[in-house]
Amino acid sequence: MSAPPRLSRGTSAFIVTFFLYELAYLLGVFSTRYFFVLEESHRAVSLAGIIVLTFLLARAQRNDEGSVPWYDYILMGVGVLGCLYIAPTSRIIELQVAAPEARTLEMALGIATIVVLLEGTRRVSGTVLPVLLLLSIFYALFADRFSGFLYGRGHSLDRVIGELYLSVEGIFGSVMSLWTRILVVFVLFGGFLQVSGAGKFFIDLALSVAGHLPGGPAKVAVIASGLFGTVSGSAAADVATTGVVTIPLMKQSGYRPAFAGAVEAVASTGGILLPPMMGMVAFLVAEFLDIPYVQVCLAAAIPAALYYGSLYALVDLEARRVGLRGLPKSELPSFSKTLAEGWHFLVPIVVLVITLAVFRYPPGTSALYAIGALLIVTFPFGSAGFTGSRLVSAFERAARTSLVIGIICGSVGILITSLAITGATLRGAILLVEASGGHLLVLLALTAFASLLLGTGVPAIGSYVLLATTVAPAITELGVPVIAAHLFVLYWGISHVITPPVGGALYIASSFSGVDIWRQGFEAMKLGIGLFAVPFIFCYHPELLMIGTPGEILWRSAVAALAMFAVAAAFVGYLRSRLAGWQRGLLAAAAVSLIVGSPLAIVAGGAAVVGLLVQQQVSMRSVEAG
Repeated sequence: MSAPPRLSRGTSAFIVTFFLYELAYLLGVFSTRYFFVLEESHRAVSLAGIIVLTFLLARAQRNDEGSVPWYDYILMGVGVLGCLYIAPTSRIIELQVAAPEARTLEMALGIATIVVLLEGTRRVSGTVLPVLLLLSIFYALFADRFSGFLYGRGHSLDRVIGELYLSVEGIFGSVMSLWTRILVVFVLFGGFLQVSGAGKFFIDLALSVAGHLPGGPAKVAVIASGLFGTVSGSAAADVATTGVVTIPLMKQSGYRPAFAGAVEAVASTGGILLPPMMGMVAFLVAEFLDIPYVQVCLAAAIPAALYYGSLYALVDLEARRVGLRGLPKSELPSFSKTLAEGWHFLVPIVVLVITLAVFRYPPGTSALYAIGALLIVTFPFGSAGFTGSRLVSAFERAARTSLVIGIICGSVGILITSLAITGATLRGAILLVEASGGHLLVLLALTAFASLLLGTGVPAIGSYVLLATTVAPAITELGVPVIAAHLFVLYWGISHVITPPVGGALYIASSFSGVDIWRQGFEAMKLGIGLFAVPFIFCYHPELLMIGTPGEILWRSAVAALAMFAVAAAFVGYLRSRLAGWQRGLLAAAAVSLIVGSPLAIVAGGAAVVGLLVQQQVSMRSVEAG
């Protein structure tokens, strides 16, 4: 991946100052009896800083890397003024006591701040999310003019602006609070990891482990992209970072270019689903459900393993089907040498997991410990140690990530509040349940389609908030656990990333594979079967989300893993040798029996898969003996 353009000294200084302020607040510098800042005030100041970052780093045209134009400084100033008007402690207290109905000055500032947020969101995430936000405001104003299921409570402009700009659940509400308490530290952690060289270590470690296996480069892509993706939180960034190495390797080893690009796109997309960081979305899930973050990670662990397990099986079977070999061990990095030279990159991740899962520290505190551990363990290593310039680079990398995450944390408050004051969220759930006729499979299919449609073109954090607000409540109406409903919409909400014509990850992969996104997308949809199928499985079998006894969890996990393996073999058309059409059909039927069947059907499905595997093994030995 090419290095990002150099920033001016003024921009770099502002970035460092902004993050140092955020860290100081988290460390309690502004919570003393002599210098106290309300959390609500801190949210307003933080959003002001994010707005400045957005217009310093993101131009109106995406391919424009020139200096900041004059009108961006005006937008910056308007946004900062709107945020800082809210910040004083006296005004926060006044707004918490009085009804959120905007007066003339507040109307002007509120509208201006919303316009700046919409433009900032457009610059960093595209046009889809800003359009949805505008539609939600329009609906909040005129819901009472609609008929049928769209009819709702309409409100005056001053009331809508008051709810969005002045209320504690609007722009400066709970999602913005999530940024100030948790996400900002994890963004910093990701920036520090990337600058330290951890990305190269992950790739080298994956090469040393799997590079020599049949189809080794594809397996390297699966492993390395998963490790990097959970930190980066962006499928496109993951493809750009790891795909530049893995896609050419896959093509050189014999994989079709379309297949190689698809493997990288699907592997990178899965990073958003992989604990412990899940591309920052895990914290939003925990916030929405009011459950510990660790519980979200535990619930997401088995589905993520099924996702990556099915992808690994697909690339392995494809390699065996076309007779691909691994890379020569002489060309691969040594596992022991790689680990000896890069073990320190694993320490902060271990610290993060232990502080979260064992000591049960708050996520923000755990991330601070992880950053501290990274700085300490990399200090003796000249290639990874943080000099002054590297520290600035880490802050700059974090700032670029903040553009998407931070600005969306502010803007999605518009969506949540607009829908809430009209009652649309409840009506949407009722509509989906009525349309399904009370049948869970039909409801899940409708919800999946709605999630794909509404999530298209929206970054993971934005799509999850949108779908958790509008679609997820419908699934719980038929008895599905709430954590399953939210993970379901998370999976399907990001499915557009590997689905043409949007396919954000596909476009980046195409630049390395040389294949158009439609051919690559067709391959990606086959390789990404785990993204589409696993959510249906855990809605039927919540044991996969760590709900149940250990025996039930293990049993359902084993059955689901066997089912996903059967699906992979049916798709590729290979097990121990090439499969006939009827054998592929048998495997597909066996997978369905394993997923939705009775205990007897599960036994029959398992027997069919194992029996076919044994039959192929015997046939191969007969051929070899003959």
